[in-house]
Amino acid sequence: MAVGIGDIHVYGSALMAEDDAVVGIGGAIDLTVDLVFVEPVGPLQVVSSSASDGTSKTITLTYRDPSDQSLKTLVLTLNGTAVVTDATEFSSVLKGLKSASFVGDAAVEDQTATHTGTAASGSARAIVLDGSASAIDGTYTGLICRITSGTGAGQIRQVYDYVGGTVTCTMDRDWTTPPDNTSVFRLSKGVYFAAGPHEILTVRRCFYNASADLATGSDRAFVDKIFFVNVHATDSLTAGLVQQGDDPLGIVTHATAPAINDAGTNGTGTRAMGPAGLGFDDTDKAIPSGGVLAPNDAVGVWLRALFAKGSVAAMSSYLPRLTGTP
Repeated sequence: MAVGIGDIHVYGSALMAEDDAVVGIGGAIDLTVDLVFVEPVGPLQVVSSSASDGTSKTITLTYRDPSDQSLKTLVLTLNGTAVVTDATEFSSVLKGLKSASFVGDAAVEDQTATHTGTAASGSARAIVLDGSASAIDGTYTGLICRITSGTGAGQIRQVYDYVGGTVTCTMDRDWTTPPDNTSVFRLSKGVYFAAGPHEILTVRRCFYNASADLATGSDRAFVDKIFFVNVHATDSLTAGLVQQGDDPLGIVTHATAPAINDAGTNGTGTRAMGPAGLGFDDTDKAIPSGGVLAPNDAVGVWLRALFAKGSVAAMSSYLPRLTGTP
């Protein structure tokens, strides 16, 4: 097997700032921090793939209050594989934090699914959806997939790639029990806490709680550091390139850390200052070590968001990419 979709994962760094006073942003990779989730719209529900994740386990969400955009927290208590609903309204979710180690995969889902149906078939890491699924590539990428009944019931995974022509979702990792034509599935937006290959304890956004200054103030910049990791057990990625992905607002630029498994910070700088000597722009950048990313190795990527003074609040997204040859 070669490195492919699902074998490259994005993790956070050891210190990701949550206010403007923190210094020494970045550092080494933190394999318990995931940065991938598709913005839920609510109301929400929480569920685990394991009955052992009972009422002693909780997930705390940090979210923006729709009335005044202030930050608030919501504690969701699990009940194993039983779905627990909540009626709290919010305008966006910034972070999710588990109270402890969980036994299974866990998901905070929208109560209204994006798509449901009975699978046509499945394989070790994929599920082929029903005939009414979207024919557009990428439609379900990033969504949470939960098998609600039939073969593989209770399993939770995240969609890493979706091909509309074959209505096939490739998951973040192999199923424990591959689905088949009896498997009823549910696809939804939400926050996904994977149990492997490294257990995720925190899921969060980059540029946490960042905002533009008043029109009478100044432009503001924010930096964060993320990592692309090759989680394949034996195979390397070659000719690796870090690419600027989708950036609808055009405010994010990037720079690649100077070494594989880089643990550098921005020194005495706050989150308004990137490391010295790195050029932030939109161009493709070869990863260090001749473009090779060996198993369990990581390439650090610095992101910089520039908010013009007086900018109005807007919902958007950013998609960095790592490409290469298996």
